[in-house]
Amino acid sequence: AGQLVLPWLTGVDDYKVGFRNDGVTPKHKACRKLYNQMKSPVGERARALQYDLRRMAVGLLGCRGSCQEFAGQDEHVYGVTRHTPLFDIKDVQIDDAILHFRCGDLMNSEEPRYGFLKFASYANHLSPAVKSIGIATEPFGGAGQQRDADTDPIAQERCRIVVNAMKDYIQHRFPESVVQIRNSQKESVGLTYARMILANQTFVGLSTFGFFPAIACFGQALIRRPSRRNLGAWLLLAKEMIDSNIKFVDEDDWLPVAQVKLRWGEDGREILEWFRSNTT
Repeated sequence: AGQLVLPWLTGVDDYKVGFRNDGVTPKHKACRKLYNQMKSPVGERARALQYDLRRMAVGLLGCRGSCQEFAGQDEHVYGVTRHTPLFDIKDVQIDDAILHFRCGDLMNSEEPRYGFLKFASYANHLSPAVKSIGIATEPFGGAGQQRDADTDPIAQERCRIVVNAMKDYIQHRFPESVVQIRNSQKESVGLTYARMILANQTFVGLSTFGFFPAIACFGQALIRRPSRRNLGAWLLLAKEMIDSNIKFVDEDDWLPVAQVKLRWGEDGREILEWFRSNTT
């Protein structure tokens, strides 16, 4: 998100100040300014961000899923009738619910602001009538849309173990639903964003990547509640500025990523028990 979304969002002036002149890598200082402050430029531009990301999703996959409720009154706004989708829509399923699970770099990190939510934190907020559930995460192999920090083989194997355990847990909680992991090596950032924007429910935990498509979601966006001092504080301002079904959910039982690195052991059994548990 930092490399692909923010340069476009901030425009030329902020781009020159906050990013390197080669147009690729944002400075860490710029990321802090954009992501975390209550009066961040990202929050102030939430309406424009929502508009452009919705048009992108419709351009890629057509007006499907939750977008169809907007087709009559807003087709002139989002270009519903004017675009031929760039993807063959027969090959891309839009899930009723998308759960974004950031993994990759976090499995080997000591970053204090990031952490994991339990599987129950996702399941408890989904509609009981959900028919299909997608888990959006990074590819487990060494290819596809990955940053350098996501390609560590130890982290990839831990992600594979945890995400597959998450799939089994969600399937058990929703036995009538089809649960799929959406992390093909052919999955682009744009396609993942489009899935999240068009779903009826989109759940985002402690991850900056998911904040952007969440506020653009045509359906219901479920976001772990930020505070004025923690990661994603700009979302508080964004929620005030746009007419959207953003719902902040209170999930305080989370595991700092450093604990995963510290307590994984030989097979990750203790960590998996925490993910599957319903108690603190």
